[in-house]
Amino acid sequence: MAPPHNAALRFPLRGGGIWILEPAQLVEWQAQFPGVDVRADVLHAQAWLIANPTRRKTATGMPKFFTGWFGRTRSRQVKPAR
Repeated sequence: MAPPHNAALRFPLRGGGIWILEPAQLVEWQAQFPGVDVRADVLHAQAWLIANPTRRKTATGMPKFFTGWFGRTRSRQVKPAR
């Protein structure tokens, strides 16, 4: 079951520790990436980080990780015309 929409989400970091994603950041990213289900992508990324401990990010690298993730999602949604 997904956490409530207004809950802060926690992500494991390289070397231990937790990075907290506040709901306001989700709202900002949703505005920056229209057409991307940012909440679903964030939960997918969270599962990926848990499953791939050797590929976790640092606290300062987390925003870049997410914006790259959303950009790739958007790229996959755009289908080239044939």
